[in-house]
Amino acid sequence: MYEYIVAKLQITFSLLALLAAIALAACNRAAPTPSTDNTPIQTAVVAAYPYQAATSAPQKATAYPEPDAIAQPTQTASSPSPTPYLPPTLIPPIIISQTVLNCAAQNGLVKCYDETLQIEFERPAVWGEIGAVLREGGDAGYAYDYSFTGQAFAGGFPLMAGGRSKDFGEGRGGMYTDFLGYGDNYSAQDRCSDMRAYTPICEEIQTDVALLMKFPDARSICESVPGVLFTPIILLEINLPADATISGFVFVTPFLSEAETDDLVADMRDILGYDPETGGAAMCGDADQETFDRRMAELTQRVRIDQIDDQTKESITQIRKLGASVIFP
Repeated sequence: MYEYIVAKLQITFSLLALLAAIALAACNRAAPTPSTDNTPIQTAVVAAYPYQAATSAPQKATAYPEPDAIAQPTQTASSPSPTPYLPPTLIPPIIISQTVLNCAAQNGLVKCYDETLQIEFERPAVWGEIGAVLREGGDAGYAYDYSFTGQAFAGGFPLMAGGRSKDFGEGRGGMYTDFLGYGDNYSAQDRCSDMRAYTPICEEIQTDVALLMKFPDARSICESVPGVLFTPIILLEINLPADATISGFVFVTPFLSEAETDDLVADMRDILGYDPETGGAAMCGDADQETFDRRMAELTQRVRIDQIDDQTKESITQIRKLGASVIFP
C-alpha cells in the first residue's frame, strides 16, 4: 500500500509539473517581451526532427524552417518605441481528462489499455505507472501526454510519450511528442523511406508502427540548436485513425547502456571539447566536427549490426516488443 500511494503521488506531481510548463508556455506566448530597439524581431524555432502528417497523397518529410527562413516584420528608424504592457495573466490549459493508465502485470509483462487511444500494448516494467492527461491545444485541437513514475533505460534524456490531434496547434516550436500520425494511404514503410536523412535507422514494426533511431550530430552540439541531442534516442511512432481524437502517438526514450553512454560522452569531450556542465563545445572546427560525425556513423553501424553491449541490446529489444504488442481497435 505504501508503494502504491507513493506511485500515485509521483504521478500527481509529474502531471502538476506538466501543467505548469504548459501554462508557462501559454503565458510566454500571450505576451512576448517587447524589443527595446529597432532590430527586426526574430522568431525561435525548435528544430527537433520533422514530424509531418501525410495527406492522402503522401508528402516527403521536411525539416522545421530555420529562423532566417521565416518572414520577419520590418521596422524603420521612425518606428515608435514599444508601448509598456501589463504583466500577462497566467492562463491554465483546459484539461479534458486526467487519469492513471489501466495496466496489469501478466506473466512477467505489464499490459496496458488506453481508452483514449483505443489501443493495448505491453510496456517495460521499469517505466513504472503511467499518468495520462488529455487537454485542449493552445490554439486548436488536442494534446495527450504520459508521465511516468519509473525511469528510462539510460540517462541523458527524459522518458516521454505523447500525441496530438491532426488539427493540433500551439504557438511555440516543435516537440518530439507533436506527432500527428501519418494520415491516409501512408504506412510505416513510407515513413522510413522519407526519414532516412533524419533517422539513419528506421524499422517497420507493424503497418502503422515504426521504430526510428536518432543520433547526436556535431553541428547541433556546436551550435547549441534547440532540441540538441547528447545521446541517441528511439522514437516508436504509432499511427492512429485520422478521425480519432488523437491521430498519432509516440514513445521517446534513450537506449544506450551506462557504459556506452560514458564512451559517447568521452568522445564529445575529447573531440569537440564538450562540457557536460554547460552543454557547450569548445572545439568545433570543420575537422573536429567531421571526426565526431564519423564516430557517430560508426556507432550507428554498430547498433545496426548488434555490435553493442547486452544492456543496450535489451533496451532496443524491449521497445521492439512494445511496438509489436500494439493491438488496434
